[in-house]
Amino acid sequence: TKSDRRLKRNIVRVGKLRNDINVYAYNYLWDAADAPKHIGVMADEVEHVIPAAVITDEHGYKSVDYSLLG
Repeated sequence: TKSDRRLKRNIVRVGKLRNDINVYAYNYLWDAADAPKHIGVMADEVEHVIPAAVITDEHGYKSVDYSLLG
């Protein structure tokens, strides 16, 4: 899934992982107004801590490989 902050709205920090990476509740830009929030991390923050966990696609948007977050 896309973890790029530029694709999200209504972002609220809800916690942290053991490695101090923030966890957020958010909606994607294309979600309906009444859609439930997703829970996840922001790729730009993960990139500073675990660069190998971030993948950039051909359009410059970033995703996170959650299996590498520990």
